[in-house]
Amino acid sequence: MRSLVRLFSVLVVLIYVQPSLATMVPNDYEFVPEGEVEDTAKLIGSIKSQLKDHRDAHAKAHGCVDGIKVKVLSNLPRELQVGFFAKAGEEYSAILRSSSGPGVKTASDLEPGAQGFALKILLKPEDQKKVLSPPGENASFAPAEYPKHYKTFDIVTISRAREFFVNKVHDYFDFFGAQGAIGAAKAKAKAEGKSEEEIAAIGPALLKKLYIAPEGKAPRLKEAALLGLLGQAKTKNPLWETYGSWVPSLYGKRAVKYEFTPCEKVDPDKYEVPIEGWDTNPNFLREVLKYELRQGDQCYRLRVQFHEKGMPSVEDAAYAWSTEISDYVDVAEITIPKKEAGKELISEDLCETLSFHPGHAFAEHYPIGGVQRARVGGKDKEGKEYKGIYTVISEQRNLNRGKTPIFFR
Repeated sequence: MRSLVRLFSVLVVLIYVQPSLATMVPNDYEFVPEGEVEDTAKLIGSIKSQLKDHRDAHAKAHGCVDGIKVKVLSNLPRELQVGFFAKAGEEYSAILRSSSGPGVKTASDLEPGAQGFALKILLKPEDQKKVLSPPGENASFAPAEYPKHYKTFDIVTISRAREFFVNKVHDYFDFFGAQGAIGAAKAKAKAEGKSEEEIAAIGPALLKKLYIAPEGKAPRLKEAALLGLLGQAKTKNPLWETYGSWVPSLYGKRAVKYEFTPCEKVDPDKYEVPIEGWDTNPNFLREVLKYELRQGDQCYRLRVQFHEKGMPSVEDAAYAWSTEISDYVDVAEITIPKKEAGKELISEDLCETLSFHPGHAFAEHYPIGGVQRARVGGKDKEGKEYKGIYTVISEQRNLNRGKTPIFFR
């Protein structure tokens, strides 16, 4: 009997304790599947081998804006005063990076797709001590005169959806395979002189073949629907969009997804672009961003959606959380102040150097779930830390740009 009890205890440890070693902040939500650490390493190796001097996704910045004010709500309920949000009414400065989704620096703004909205909140010295560094990150590439950019709280969001385009880390390989096949087919069609309509039809046709009815594989209907949705999104003003994190983070002992939404309700598809000739300008979103910043202050609400019983697991990134079960709750207000002409954006060099990294977070707000672990890194079965995608990409692209790292003490 004792041997059976001992065996049962060992099995419990193997099933429930060992997987938690790959999580950086212990919590009640994460369960690390077998092979994820190896898949992450393989994925990073593939990305790194092709990386040049820019990000592998959201490579094209419309611009970075500084002087942004982030204010924790003065009337924030006490139970939500956790981590960064511990002091109701506290105000911080931040930098915003607005970007398009593809990993191509020369991507045209006229092409449909999601937009990125990444916020880097600059912390006070006492708060910087509480921020965790992602595994393996031991240096910054920001200039020495910007020490405040080293220890920050970063929130990374994307427009037009509430779920991610892959469900598990392993699914990235099929996604990149599909993207490569679509890209090659479009390039061939262009070389053959096919019409714009014929080229536009290639993506949906291949998605159907590779995702909806793949030969010898289970269909990926959720991911196909999301990619189809993003493939139709045509942004005219990045400041009119609502942005979500898609994947979860902690909020104390609970799990949340983030959202940035304009304070004034707007329909992004009804925005009338005030830039002459915008519909033939592949870089018009940068001009729209600068134009709107000159018109007056911009206001956003930072909101969180709590994970509740009956929702998909935090490990299932391709599934949205129902707002009927748990609606978004306001926790802070974001103000982008009016800018003078010629001073709307910070230097392009600094904008490209900075890393907007979800692993720059308080322990109370650390990223969780498989996609987030691949992004920020984690621990293997022996408890050894490994780097995530964002850390490796930030290092490699900045080294490729000739930047000198400033190592942390």
